[in-house]
Parts: sequence; C-alpha cells; structure tokens
Amino acid sequence: MLYAGTLIVKPMSGALPNKTLQRMVFFTNLTTILDLLSWITILLKFFNGYIITHTKTVILEPKRIAWHYISRPHFACDVLSSIPIFPVMHLLKIAYGTHVLVINGVLFALCELKLVRLVSYLQIHARERIFLLMCVLVMTFTVHNCALLQLMVPKLVRVYFAKENQENHTWYSNKITIRLDMYKMDDEVEDYILAILTYIVGKALICITYDQ
Repeated sequence: MLYAGTLIVKPMSGALPNKTLQRMVFFTNLTTILDLLSWITILLKFFNGYIITHTKTVILEPKRIAWHYISRPHFACDVLSSIPIFPVMHLLKIAYGTHVLVINGVLFALCELKLVRLVSYLQIHARERIFLLMCVLVMTFTVHNCALLQLMVPKLVRVYFAKENQENHTWYSNKITIRLDMYKMDDEVEDYILAILTYIVGKALICITYDQ
C-alpha cells in the first residue's frame, strides 16, 4: 500500500504546476509523510531476513542482510526516490535565499525511480488470476506515471533545466490549459525525451512479463 501510494502521489508532485502545488498544502504534506514512511521501510529492510531459493535457507545475519539489500538496485532506487522533496526545497531556499531550480528538478526527476519497484509486483509466483491482477495493477501504475510524464518532462526541460535565454514555457499553463501553438512545433526536446522514455518503459514491461 505504501508503494502504491508513492507511485500515485509522488510523480504528481513533479508534474503539477508550482502555483497549483502552493495551493495544495495537504498534498505537499501527504508527499512528505509518504517519504518519511518510505525511510522507515528502508530501515526495516536491514532487519528482515531473506530466502536463498535454491538452498531453501533463510538468512538472518545482520551483515549479510544489509549487504544483500545494499548490493541490489532496489536500494539506490528506494533511497533516491524517497528524498523528502518539499522539506529539502525549503532548506535550500533558506540557505541560498532563492529556489535552486536545477536541484529541485533533479529531486522531481528522482521520483520516477519508484517505477523500478513495479518489477517486484510481477515477480510474485501465484496462480493465473493473481498474476493477472498483478499485471493489471502494474499496467495501471505505468499508464498513470507515463501520463504524468507528459507534464513532468516539459516542466523539467522548460523550467528547471532551462538555460537563461531559453523560452520558459511548457505546453500547459499554470491552470493546466493547453497551449495549442506548442503543438505546431515538432522539434521540442521534451518530445524526443518522452518518446524515448515511453519506448523504453513499454519494451521493459514486455520483457518482464514474458520472463514471468
């Protein structure tokens, strides 16, 4: 349930316009709470044993448990995607007197690392109906995140990672209304990034599903 909540809420924090986020105090607080719960989950994993399948043994030694978790890609994804964005942004603003756009953009981009956890849903060995349910959930979360990427990537490219002389506009305004003139241009950087990301996610899901 925690991973499901973070997969839904955290990408929204990176996709929604900044002025909208400023009005949604509850949403920003919810995001911070989910991040803190994620850190508690990370700490608990250092005390959870794991099973070696081929020998049918359970490992309970703290050092081996820690190394088993740290050495896996899930550890880096869990840590980087659980950084409490809004408290960190607030501290940076106090330290520098203004928002550090590049760092803020990196924090929002790291939210998408939660998608790596979707692989664990498909690794559940169960009967056909349960596996089908897992596939539906994975597809739902994937479509949700890919839809938010349509807003997040232009926001990152045009706002957080934009050069000083670059046009600071996205194809949506702060009220999430469409700017039709942006669709007349097919050479936008975000168009290529979105196409590549969508292609990679689609191929990865096909490979993982067939492997199961």
